[in-house]
Amino acid sequence: TNGVTAVTNTFDATEFGEPAVDCTGYSISHGVWYQVTTPTNNVRLDISTCGSSYSTSLLVYTGGCGAAGTLVQCSRGNTPFNCSSSLAGLSFSATSNTTYYILAASQYPSSGTLNIVANLVTPPFNDTCANATILTNGVTAVTNTFDATEFGDPALDCTGNTIGHGVWYSLTAFSGQQVTINTCGSSYRTVLQVYTNACGAPGSPVQCARNSNPFGCSSSFSGLSFIAPTNTTYNILVAGQFSDAGTLNIVANVPPPTNDVCSGAVVMTNGVTYSTNTTYATSIGDPVPSCSPSFGRGVWYRYTPSVSGQVGVTTCGSSFQTALAVYTGTCDSPTEVACSQNN
Repeated sequence: TNGVTAVTNTFDATEFGEPAVDCTGYSISHGVWYQVTTPTNNVRLDISTCGSSYSTSLLVYTGGCGAAGTLVQCSRGNTPFNCSSSLAGLSFSATSNTTYYILAASQYPSSGTLNIVANLVTPPFNDTCANATILTNGVTAVTNTFDATEFGDPALDCTGNTIGHGVWYSLTAFSGQQVTINTCGSSYRTVLQVYTNACGAPGSPVQCARNSNPFGCSSSFSGLSFIAPTNTTYNILVAGQFSDAGTLNIVANVPPPTNDVCSGAVVMTNGVTYSTNTTYATSIGDPVPSCSPSFGRGVWYRYTPSVSGQVGVTTCGSSFQTALAVYTGTCDSPTEVACSQNN
């Protein structure tokens, strides 16, 4: 019964009709059987033997018991539920309207009091791409992903490593916008994969990140920063590295600096240094300087000299490689008068 712990003394259980070894090739004995049937929706099925008095193994079948069925999951210790590592536990994506047959056995010839509980847990609403949560610019979305399933998600990320417990988000960006997505502050190792195709046929991601982010937090929290080439809606899969799960923090498109556009240019005073974090600056509306075609994430300043003469502008002391372009005229119709890269 969902959520109810069954307690059994397995000392007198036999091995008739049971496999002699588990999926790791080690011997098992004193097995007892249980079954659980999933509801009409896909769920995450958690099976735990925490609290048992002996080392346990779990083997889960569909289609029938033992040799009559198909082994779909197994565990010899290594519970994901934070009890003793000798007590078996499983957490996996379970298909709707399916009966699972569970063999709970002992490692080697041991036995004792078995505690076993199954929980049929409804996954988060955004467990599937079709129900992706829309991200609001600059607002952190918080989700517990422990009960997320893998239905419809790729098994591997773009680096070829396994992922699990994925949840989905969507974001619409404008042409030329600097799109930023980060999972800083999450409680587990994350992977980001960004798609532009429809949910039913996601294809290959257009952007992905595992163990890297450009936002200065731990490298185990993935992050991405890229320019949207066109007005585009992105579907974003956030998954755990391997079988990681926990509290996910995700935020997209933190507001850019106030001088991100020409009309918001900061007025400069002679001899005063101005400091700006350009991580979230965009390229929307920025001209392309003649000396730096790959120019991006521009921020704007305005200077009006009081007398004619030589003007010096420097970015010395900045933390990244910079380029400078100087314009006269209006924001709508600028005329380049000077340009510098690496000089």
